Amino acid sequence: MNALLIGVTTLLVSVAGWYGYRAVCRIQEWGRGMNEIDRIFQYAGKHVDQREFPRSVERVAAVQGFVAGPAASK
Repeated sequence: MNALLIGVTTLLVSVAGWYGYRAVCRIQEWGRGMNEIDRIFQYAGKHVDQREFPRSVERVAAVQGFVAGPAASK
């Protein structure tokens, strides 16, 4: 009876270990895919026209200044 219990326990632990190993492999593959996507976005981000950002910041500052201006003059 003890041998059967040890055998069944060994089998269950082996199955659980195999499942865990396969899960780790899937997670690592997913991580490599995410790293590839990150590299694509980083490469694309470096080539964005940098002149657009100062203009958008100036527009936001101008709108905020216009809204805050009348309140400050009272």
